Amino acid sequence: MASKGVIDRHRVARVLAAAAHIHAPAVGERLQEVLAPAFPDGEVPFDGVQLLDGLGRYLEMRIEAMNQADETHLRELRDDDGPRRRRDEAAEELYSTLVGIRQAVLAGFGPEQLKPLLGYVGSTPDDPLVLFRVAGRALELLRTPPAELPPARFPGVQVDLVSLADELQPALDQLTAALREVDEESKTAELTRRSKDLELDAFDAAVAGIGRMLIGADELTGFSQLAERVRLTLPNRRRRGTASEEEEPLPEEAPSEEEAPPVGETPPEDESPGLPPRPRPPAPIEGPSGGDV
Repeated sequence: MASKGVIDRHRVARVLAAAAHIHAPAVGERLQEVLAPAFPDGEVPFDGVQLLDGLGRYLEMRIEAMNQADETHLRELRDDDGPRRRRDEAAEELYSTLVGIRQAVLAGFGPEQLKPLLGYVGSTPDDPLVLFRVAGRALELLRTPPAELPPARFPGVQVDLVSLADELQPALDQLTAALREVDEESKTAELTRRSKDLELDAFDAAVAGIGRMLIGADELTGFSQLAERVRLTLPNRRRRGTASEEEEPLPEEAPSEEEAPPVGETPPEDESPGLPPRPRPPAPIEGPSGGDV
């Protein structure tokens, strides 16, 4: 499984990496020929083929790092399911207990005593965090009741506040532990999300920069058709999607063979995508004002 934002990036990068590898021999050699006159000894101090091949290798490295960061983050999110389920179960138990205690206080002392004895009026909240706070306040008041309790609403109904507190305590403790576990998981998930964001930023920078380098090399060496194909492959200026869009898991799907030829495999010249016949070396370069480069 991989998230949607990662799959979209993966497809684009595989095409660019394949282009860098497959066309490195023709474009790289031609790049050295074009640049040779700019050096005193006529020999370019770098290997053009290795340069383009290295760009493809770097993209592949960024793809792998991005995929690993994505999988780590998704795995951490999946690990949150257990703690969240235990939190919800503990909240349900505490909610039921607090509702029963509220009914007992209401029956024993009347509605006007709910606020002094439990700290809240109205319906009992079911949100786990709000419930935790309300139940904590209720437990505190039940443990320290007024010196003189209000008269019982009905003479035959007696309410033991200490016993109610003893009943509330374990349910509150259970939710407290569950909330603490969820909080720890959330902190870990935030760390993996930040790591993933850093990898996505590095990946986006690599795609944008290497894409421009490939386009520049192709245009400089006369492979304008290939430059146009690379230009069409590059996404528009990428804007980071929302967390739900970026992290939405999708079935892992490999790019089609039409989108990304096998890396390192050079197709026959008549089938090489976007590669026109290798141009003949031009006449001596005259500079920006004359002659074709």
